[in-house]
Amino acid sequence: MQRYQVALQCLPCQTERLHNVTYLGNVFASATCTVCGETFRPRSDVLVANYVRDFEHRLARKPGRMLDEARHHPLSFVLHYLPRGLVSKPREVLAEWETLVRMNHDAGRSHTAPMAGVPASGRIHDRQDATVSPVDR
Repeated sequence: MQRYQVALQCLPCQTERLHNVTYLGNVFASATCTVCGETFRPRSDVLVANYVRDFEHRLARKPGRMLDEARHHPLSFVLHYLPRGLVSKPREVLAEWETLVRMNHDAGRSHTAPMAGVPASGRIHDRQDATVSPVDR
């Protein structure tokens, strides 16, 4: 799960405001205006479908990435990559799932507003080009 602060056009404020933006993996999950508190997110069914697709893709690519790391940096792989991954990855995935469940629960209690500039898929492929600042986790 990644969190960023991004300047976006806020529909209720009718001006550009900072928003706290959350991604689950590579999938846009929500954006909340720091001024008025309005939250924009994809529909729950779309968010879950996109997250599951993204998670399957990340899971399928993981063994190949680990093998490349082991081949190119065997000592670093054994001493750093593998131990850190064994501890951090399950925790990261659990945090993503907890956020997904919480967002689905919250979505049932409030309305979801469409967000301008976010593809219907909710997936942003090239986040490197966006001007964003990470939010402390």
